[in-house]
Amino acid sequence: GPEVAMMAGGRLIQLAVSADPAERVLAAQVLGQIQLFNFYQLLQQLLKDNDAAVRRAALIAAGQVPHPKLWPLVLDQISSAEVRGAAVTALASGDDSLLPELEAAFNRPDQSRVVLIRLAQVCGRIRGENAICLLKTKLEFPDEGVRSQVLRSLHLCGYRASDQELPRLERLLKGEAAEAAWTLAALVDIGHEEVVSLLCWMLDTQLSQS
Repeated sequence: GPEVAMMAGGRLIQLAVSADPAERVLAAQVLGQIQLFNFYQLLQQLLKDNDAAVRRAALIAAGQVPHPKLWPLVLDQISSAEVRGAAVTALASGDDSLLPELEAAFNRPDQSRVVLIRLAQVCGRIRGENAICLLKTKLEFPDEGVRSQVLRSLHLCGYRASDQELPRLERLLKGEAAEAAWTLAALVDIGHEEVVSLLCWMLDTQLSQS
């Protein structure tokens, strides 16, 4: 009934603004369970909390209550090592409506390498044609680690290059192979033959399974 709902809502607000982090964590968990868009503002507040455990719980809840106004705050949390995993998991629950936010984050000039790799990873978990289109625009990204994740994410999306796209993709893959060969040669030169042998074995295993 309305009276009980108002009492429950009031209690939930009390938990969300409590001085005890454990109660704020509980508020986030409840918000994720009830999955009501009307309470997204409480989640916004909890996503800005100073306590990492509270933010982590709020990120999990944001994945369960995918309100569009929560995505910018969730994206901001990818830069935090303490809660990055929860942020990626929350973002992966999104759909095509999240992709413009991901593209805007990807295009920020001050974005770190770690964050860019995670953004590409999220695209691979969302999947779909629109995610593929976004990833294809990053195939020639300057950083090799980001490019590698873009290729892995395209694979997860089930991407198959068209006849027109094949020459470009082959050129990019040859470039990746050349860089990998240079790195392996450098490792041998500085006395890491065992590491190189292990990497080559891992690569052969992956190729045989693909």
